[in-house]
Amino acid sequence: MHNRPIPRWLSWTVPILALIAFIAVFINFLQHVTEAHAFDQSRQTSLLGKPAPFSKYLGYDDYTGKTTSLNGRIPPKGPAYQASGTGAANGIAGGGRMTLPVGSQVLYAFQKFGQVPRRMSCLWNYPSGTVNTPPTYAFTNDTTGTLPYLHGESDATFFLLRLGVNGANFTLPAWWVSANYTLVSGVQYQSELNYDGGTNASMVMRNAATGAVLGSQTVHDPQLATYAGSWVFSEFLDNLLQINRCTVEATTSYPFPTLNTVLETTFPTNASGFVGDPAFGGSAVWNSAGSITISASAYPLGGGVPIGTLNSGDTYWASADISAETGCTAGNPCVWTVISGTSPISTIQPLPATAGRAQFNFAITSSVTDARLLITGPNNPGGIAFSVTLSQYNSYRNTPSAPPTPPQLQ
Repeated sequence: MHNRPIPRWLSWTVPILALIAFIAVFINFLQHVTEAHAFDQSRQTSLLGKPAPFSKYLGYDDYTGKTTSLNGRIPPKGPAYQASGTGAANGIAGGGRMTLPVGSQVLYAFQKFGQVPRRMSCLWNYPSGTVNTPPTYAFTNDTTGTLPYLHGESDATFFLLRLGVNGANFTLPAWWVSANYTLVSGVQYQSELNYDGGTNASMVMRNAATGAVLGSQTVHDPQLATYAGSWVFSEFLDNLLQINRCTVEATTSYPFPTLNTVLETTFPTNASGFVGDPAFGGSAVWNSAGSITISASAYPLGGGVPIGTLNSGDTYWASADISAETGCTAGNPCVWTVISGTSPISTIQPLPATAGRAQFNFAITSSVTDARLLITGPNNPGGIAFSVTLSQYNSYRNTPSAPPTPPQLQ
């Protein structure tokens, strides 16, 4: 058998096929590299497009970093702190906490935002000792306390959310309802101040580890918007307190109730619903903007507000700002009640003998169609001429007996 020579065409076909195979593999490699690069670019773009860690907050601070003076500290998100109060030079932050290590002093940690916040919340604890004063929060109009501010204070068992002017001059909101709690040392808590931007505010106390709501308070006041400002502060009144994180937000999810309003007025142009009592006599006279005077020669003459229909078991919440009184004393005060015709349908309550805000939730004992609030003179003994001057009056039917259930821990 003779060996045949390899055809010339086959000698150059094999290298060409090998080259084609190499090119195909190389193209496939380039495709994978391109796709991987595109995926990496896409992932990088996606990561860059994600919101910053603190984007949901107007302000955020978890007090990490070196421990230094609180005054002038720049937090991870939000404006720098301005320390104020007798403890301003001693307030410190760092290592995961903000503290006032010196006793018998007061420290305010102020920040100025570009808008009125809706929620301020802090994690805090007492590592030891007795829980006396959790952090106080405020939405305020300046750093001096001389302008109006919304002031959210609490202690070991209850809230005291008030309206403040000139430092210690506090006023209870026109309406409020509260559920108390009990706090102990060694537990981390989260407490907060909420504001709806209009007439309502609240405070909430939670166990930070479980999110369980321990207590809350809800308040309403038609003048509230004049008190809340774009400055905020957290306040220390105790050197045992340490705050571990604080946030300030532009919104709140607190479920504020809608009240059944009877009358809200500062008497701008007239007596605004107040009249001399038709059953007994007396007068309700408008003096000028922000002032009416109810007067008569003796109990039960006076003046008040027609309410209309009330049913047995209803309540009528009344809040009156008294600016002056005559004939009323601490031992024999002027009084107010809800009546029908000439008969009381609630308890007779004393008015304070000094200027200030009087409040009472009258429990209605009869169903009537002609209910009215009566303000009258001293009744024990009676026969005394009196006058009561009011600057504001707010009243509501059947207000909630407990705060609404706050949202879950945020």
